[in-house]
Amino acid sequence: KKCRAHYQFTFVNMSGNAMNFWGSNRGDDDDLMPPTLRVVLEDLAPHIISFLDVPTLVQKKIVCRSWQRRFTETIDRKAPTPPRPFQSGQELRDAVDKYVKYDPDDAEAFATTYGWPIDRWDVSHVDDFSETFECKESFNEPIGSWNVSNARTMEGMFYEAKSFNQDISSWETSNV
Repeated sequence: KKCRAHYQFTFVNMSGNAMNFWGSNRGDDDDLMPPTLRVVLEDLAPHIISFLDVPTLVQKKIVCRSWQRRFTETIDRKAPTPPRPFQSGQELRDAVDKYVKYDPDDAEAFATTYGWPIDRWDVSHVDDFSETFECKESFNEPIGSWNVSNARTMEGMFYEAKSFNQDISSWETSNV
């Protein structure tokens, strides 16, 4: 499924200097990345990273999650920080609710506290995954890398998550 949108990025560093990028993803580019943005990420990433602090980059809303993930991965290569593990199922459910709604004001907190995007979250301490994605009808992001080996219950985890179609076959669920 292709995300079609116009985009504009305005990056402002702590000194008030701004860099602007804009364009559109019209066309049939299979990797969902408009060529202009691809150039920015691949060729100018070191300059952008040095121009801004990482939290400012992460909190800027990017129109399409696939672009956002790729942009965040570029940032992470420059400034990796280990995510903090979730301590409870309720903490995870609350974070998933915010993640799915995506408020740009929450993006920095996710990135600095748990990692970004969602497949980088550390859920290894969670034992109750019940209703985590309940009624998240449009959610379909890869979470197959999650360590769910401590899971005791997953009741209704994907109830009414109609779009979810990712590979989770590697999950260790013998304790459920």
